Amino acid sequence: MKLIVIAISALFLVACQSKLDKQIQKEVDDINTLKAAIAVDTGNEIKFAKISGSGTETYIVYKNVTTGEYLAYNLSKWDSRTMTTISQYMADSNDVVHNLDLKQEWVTTGHTEDDYDYRWITKSDWDATCSCNQDHSSYDYVKIGSHYVDDSGYYPFYYGGGFRFENEGGTSKDLETMAALREEKSVENLSKTFKSQYSLSNDRAQELAKLSYKYMRVENSRELTKVEKDQFALKSLGVSMNDIEGALKKKAEGSENDYQFLLQKAAQVNNTTPEMIGKFFDQMGDSL
Repeated sequence: MKLIVIAISALFLVACQSKLDKQIQKEVDDINTLKAAIAVDTGNEIKFAKISGSGTETYIVYKNVTTGEYLAYNLSKWDSRTMTTISQYMADSNDVVHNLDLKQEWVTTGHTEDDYDYRWITKSDWDATCSCNQDHSSYDYVKIGSHYVDDSGYYPFYYGGGFRFENEGGTSKDLETMAALREEKSVENLSKTFKSQYSLSNDRAQELAKLSYKYMRVENSRELTKVEKDQFALKSLGVSMNDIEGALKKKAEGSENDYQFLLQKAAQVNNTTPEMIGKFFDQMGDSL
């Protein structure tokens, strides 16, 4: 049986590839192929330096490692799907800015980050069978506070020929920011899917999306350990991987008791209904 984390990634993360994800991936491909074309054209080693955008124009700054020169190319006019050489790029009369100087300036900036941890949370819900409120506890990933992160420091920019190339605050688009943006959008889309398909709250959908994305990334790089599998199962569904696999196996053999307990427990942890959790396992089973 495949891991539940693989099922989640197959069911959601692939399906949740957004238009923005694809745009970002194309930009990364353009950066890498343009870099390779410059290296072939100059015969020198080329290193990525920085991206700067203005309106519809996006310039990428490369460093010629051999000569030490910084150059900016108009990435908006390069297309990795149709271009492979600088001669193709230059044939379209695109801009190249030579002899840029690397400079630095102090920028005072910062942001606030939320702090999360796992806590036992007691909630009271209306129970129609007794016409009363019933308390139930769950081990949830909840916000416990926030802290300020000081991002102030010396930030580089490149200047020459009347041009200034830099990353401007929240619009920064260096490679690390691109990866972070792709992750943010994937988690956002996954959260929306959890919320709409399984009637999860905004907070729980977001928590589960972050958790799923985290374990999916680990699973893509190496096999998860037994401890990691159990941690993921307990945090997402409230039961261990052994319990999940055992319940699904018994269900396939015709015994529903353990499976129904699994649905009840997972529904309680995620503050949704057993029917919604059952829907998830039905879809997961189709992918196994």
